[in-house]
Amino acid sequence: MKSFPLFVCFSLLLSTFTPAASLDEPITIPLLITEPLAAHSHQLQSQEIKQQQQLMDLIAAEAGLRFELKPYPWRRALRLAERGKGLLWEVSYTPDRARFFAFSAPVTKSIVWMVVPAGNAFPYRGIHSLRGKTVAIGGGEFYGKDFETYRGKLFTVEDNADSLKARINMLARGRVDVVLFISLHEAASQFKAQLKDADDIGNWEVLPQPLSIDSVYIGAAHKSPYKQYLPIINRAITRLHQRGAISAVVNQLTTDPVDHSSLILRESLPLVVE
Repeated sequence: MKSFPLFVCFSLLLSTFTPAASLDEPITIPLLITEPLAAHSHQLQSQEIKQQQQLMDLIAAEAGLRFELKPYPWRRALRLAERGKGLLWEVSYTPDRARFFAFSAPVTKSIVWMVVPAGNAFPYRGIHSLRGKTVAIGGGEFYGKDFETYRGKLFTVEDNADSLKARINMLARGRVDVVLFISLHEAASQFKAQLKDADDIGNWEVLPQPLSIDSVYIGAAHKSPYKQYLPIINRAITRLHQRGAISAVVNQLTTDPVDHSSLILRESLPLVVE
């Protein structure tokens, strides 16, 4: 009877134990997020970032995954996601995007709030209430189907001021009639409180009714290798909604520290063609 070579036995042992050890480490997935640097004033930005990080960490931990955060300007993140370079965080559904992406279960809602000069509030009964007005927005954001349909036709759009202060200054100088902001908060009072925590931005008021409310998702290009993780992520999102964990993050106004062990923040990569 021939003896089994020792190196073969050793190889079999390695093949037996190495995979088991690797199962202890969560799979790391690149998550393309919007670069927040010019989005808002410092205080408002900090609160938004904390809430977004909490949501990403909740989903990653519940799914047993690890997200490697890759911040880019929105249009760049969208292009990279279309090419399968990672999952795309908080993307709204549109028929055009559905050609390129599969979508997770809804994560949160994207609520578009309208800010006007103090004393200039008007009743909002639909998109036609913006007729003849000039509206300031941030570039690259989605403000709802009706807004995209009627922009430049029913009302004028100014999209060359991304920071909160720049847009509010346009409002104070009378250059625009309305400023739009996207928030996680579902009540005008919550969003107003969020704005009050920002730098001194003058006299303004928030209309009580939002312009639009759309669900936002995690997107994966149809041909992306990361699309295979959407079912796991979907189940995690569903469980978190059932437990009320996501709504708890969205509705809180807190600065409590959060453990982000399921997140890896990587600095923005050079804007080069990959």
